[in-house]
Amino acid sequence: MKSVRHWVGLLLLPLLVACGTTTATAVVQQAEPTATVAATATATTAPPTATTAAPTATATTAATATTAPTPTTAATATSPAPTATTAAAPTRAPVSKDPNGPVPAGWQVYHGIAQVPFAIAYPPGWKVDESDAKDNVISFDSPDGTLILQVGATTDTQAGANLDVERDKVFKEVATICTKTGIDKTGNATYDGILFATLGATCDTTSGLFYIVDGLGIRNEDQIGWFYNYLGAYQDVQGTLSSTLEPMLKTLNVYGTP
Repeated sequence: MKSVRHWVGLLLLPLLVACGTTTATAVVQQAEPTATVAATATATTAPPTATTAAPTATATTAATATTAPTPTTAATATSPAPTATTAAAPTRAPVSKDPNGPVPAGWQVYHGIAQVPFAIAYPPGWKVDESDAKDNVISFDSPDGTLILQVGATTDTQAGANLDVERDKVFKEVATICTKTGIDKTGNATYDGILFATLGATCDTTSGLFYIVDGLGIRNEDQIGWFYNYLGAYQDVQGTLSSTLEPMLKTLNVYGTP
């Protein structure tokens, strides 16, 4: 599971994932050029041959030769060879990198990047944070910093994985900021054709009572898991579920594979 940013008080701190990269160097040996000598042909001139003319016989009686007419061969028409027809490849519709509509009036639009290929609309004044893009996570912060929505992808899921189990993995990572948690509700929701297992939970912290909304779904096209985390003070999250979170998720458009 890719790391998610943790919230300490009203701030989220990134979990860093160390990844080692080994680069293989290929050595190509060039063969030495080989010189090619062209063979030289020797022309031989044949000696001239002497030709002796044969004596000409004189005929006494002239014979009249009758030449039979040459038969005429009718021209045969040749049909052209059939031409093979290759079927044209079907034209695929271009992939849209715009959010699914309708976009609420006055909202801003995020078109995504290669590491996290999704589009979404978000409220005016909210800020996009791509600092965790290397971990396939994009954050959207409210103007006062008291609410945050994280959208990300994970390659840890497998075909046929239990969505509830995978969702709980995401929740446990986020819930490390909590001194105590209480599952409020679980369920399912579909966004951009992806079925998400969802969860809502209270989160006691040293800064007060917070609320976490999590969701995880697996995209059928590539079996990549996509998740979201909505975090904030209890009353702030509860007061914006229908006015902010739900409209944002309805515009989600996952258009590629990380």
